Amino acid sequence: MSMHEEQVRPYQEVLSKLPFVVSMPLLDESASFLELETPTGRHVLAVELIASHLSYENVDRILKEGEALERPWIIAAPYVGGPMAKYLRERSVNYVDREGNCHLQLGNQHVAIIEGRTQSVRPPAAKGLRTPAYRALFAYLADDGLANASLREVAKQGGVSRQAVLNIRQRLVDEGILFKVGRGYQWDPSRRNEAIDRWLQGYKDMVRPSLFEGSYHTPHSATAELESDLSFLLGSSDEWRFGGCAAGNRLSPYYRSPITVIHRAGGLEKSLLRRLKALPEAQGNLVVLDTLGPIGMQGASGDTVHPLLVYSEMLLSGERAREAAHRIFELFLERK
Repeated sequence: MSMHEEQVRPYQEVLSKLPFVVSMPLLDESASFLELETPTGRHVLAVELIASHLSYENVDRILKEGEALERPWIIAAPYVGGPMAKYLRERSVNYVDREGNCHLQLGNQHVAIIEGRTQSVRPPAAKGLRTPAYRALFAYLADDGLANASLREVAKQGGVSRQAVLNIRQRLVDEGILFKVGRGYQWDPSRRNEAIDRWLQGYKDMVRPSLFEGSYHTPHSATAELESDLSFLLGSSDEWRFGGCAAGNRLSPYYRSPITVIHRAGGLEKSLLRRLKALPEAQGNLVVLDTLGPIGMQGASGDTVHPLLVYSEMLLSGERAREAAHRIFELFLERK
């Protein structure tokens, strides 16, 4: 039995107990599909396997990818709580978790909704994964070529220690997401998005707070005016880049946020803040974040951070921004 099949098997067992499921034939070798036999016929569902926390950012990305599928599909996640279950049902998404919660609709004839079952065993938070490990994971995801690079080079690009790189690489290998090929390593293409999901959760919970330098209010009446002043004051330099929606709008004009995000090592000096007439404010129109190592500054344009960092920040910036983020993912991050 493959590792992927072992991960899917618990969800198959949950669905096999539904009253209208007569049988569930063996999974295909890759365990990418579930087959359900019902009194009215055979149904095949594509499986979107989530190995860890199911976030709204994950779901929005999965929904976008699911639009391209030609067959019904289902999310299989360790646990789907009440609010997330409602979010999925409202969008007609099939799901199943290990506790027995599920929403499954097969045409107009078979519908199952089971909710309210609580999580029996709570996983340890992040299993010891810390900010440096997430930064190393970002480096690997940002440049596929680093999978074959030395620990020293990956550490340099991510701005972390070699031990942090070794830790995350070993974790990915142990979980079958990265595997040894000759003297290097290679991603399992079917599980790369799983690593991206893990990074997104780590960015939200640990990395972004560590990058935060400040939030400010400036008197600029328009976002474009603020961004123009920033470009003039900071100049053309490798020390700073636009991030978040400001970068997203430059890469794919779709949504201009009222909040401008920039990445600059050490933040903005008092002299620059005075020239911008910027005052600290929690909900300000200017957010300043630190840089994420040399790899983070390698954008798709000369004035933006890496597309994965752009995407990660946009997912945290509201529903309109999340819609725009999916375009960034399709253009710069999706593996065809």
